[in-house]
Amino acid sequence: LPAISNQFGNAANVTISSNTTLTQNLICENLTINSGVTLTTNGYAIICYQTFTNNGTIVGGLNQKDTNYPNSYGGSGGGGGWGYSGSGEGGYSTLAPGGVAGGRCCNCSGGNGTTPSMPTITTTLINNIYNNPTSYLSGASGGAGGPSAVCGSASGGYGSYGVYIQANNITAGTINTVGQQGAQGSGCNGWPGGGGGGGGGGTILLIYKNSYTSGTYNN
Repeated sequence: LPAISNQFGNAANVTISSNTTLTQNLICENLTINSGVTLTTNGYAIICYQTFTNNGTIVGGLNQKDTNYPNSYGGSGGGGGWGYSGSGEGGYSTLAPGGVAGGRCCNCSGGNGTTPSMPTITTTLINNIYNNPTSYLSGASGGAGGPSAVCGSASGGYGSYGVYIQANNITAGTINTVGQQGAQGSGCNGWPGGGGGGGGGGTILLIYKNSYTSGTYNN
């Protein structure tokens, strides 16, 4: 078997029985995530030659708020709100436009980003995602909120990494790839600051050959 994540060593059959974060792609014969356990993938792929069984929760984790994901299929970020003065930013785009900035009013919220469609799944695309899943499936970060009269603006929330799982047999369980909520701007003189836009959700992509049991997906 190829080498897998260093926290498991070169094991054919892996059972995850405590909360764990991946540091590289996880490749093994069979993988089981126990009930009550959270596996945070941070954008790395899970490849099982036989069976993947999730009885716990998979979380994509939050990306590094990188605004440059030209090949990403994740959700676009929400737009930042305006405060008393100054302009909120639009959400950062992946393959779809980000949310527009908020209107010129006190504490207005920004617009939602649009939801991009998934591309046609091809062998080339799967190879690209496998080789660089942290880029291809990530959601974009949210736009910053505009400042109040003299105070600071809020940062947009981080986007979520996506989740890529490939196995002959998949029992998906619960998978969460939700972007971070934007912060509230620091107001002053009785005026609230504009809020930052929320980060985009990551794409969940499950590739299977023989059997698939669907789960609960939040992105």
